[in-house]
Amino acid sequence: MTLEELQLKYSWQEIGRSGGDGELHRELFTPFLTNIYENKIVYYERFMCVAILEDIKITPERFEATARPYITIEREGKPHLHREKPWTFGSGWPYMTLHDGHFSTYGGMWLFWTDKELVKTVEELARKGEFDKAQELTLYKIQRKIITMKKEHKEILALIGNYLKECPELRFGQALTNLKILEFADRAFPPEYNVLRDIYNDSDKSILERVKTAKAKLDNGAS
Repeated sequence: MTLEELQLKYSWQEIGRSGGDGELHRELFTPFLTNIYENKIVYYERFMCVAILEDIKITPERFEATARPYITIEREGKPHLHREKPWTFGSGWPYMTLHDGHFSTYGGMWLFWTDKELVKTVEELARKGEFDKAQELTLYKIQRKIITMKKEHKEILALIGNYLKECPELRFGQALTNLKILEFADRAFPPEYNVLRDIYNDSDKSILERVKTAKAKLDNGAS
């Protein structure tokens, strides 16, 4: 199974959401993390480079590896952002995600790509000094998708605004909770100890669908 096939088979909620099923993440991601082309990845963490992974550790709890910089991918206006010495990075399985062809962790602290053909192409471009083209295939591709989410932003804000016009007595936090933007974590505690679920990595699309579903239920008198 390829990364593309894996992402088609499993939903964003299953493999793209931080705080998900760690056991499932470990089972699905491990084959791709232990069979990397020449142990080379494209890595981003403010600086960007093709790196060679060493000392890859897979445990029931987490993924961890040491990365050795191989070819720097220079970023326009940020020539000082590069690494010369190896570094170690990793993540607990629940917080390691796969989305749009790249692995990441909670809050996007780092990203990396493992696809063989992509890594080979980026390496060739970087060797030629064609850094913009290398980033077009990786980092810029992600940034363009983020920009296109403005449509969802507008729809979410419109739904919130209309709901508050209908129910002006509500506090803003109540509205966000009623519309399921904010959700309580599913924990076996008494209600007074409930805590909010971390929605940091929820996609705009998934939040929009939650809001639409919640609003329809409110309109029908359901809670």
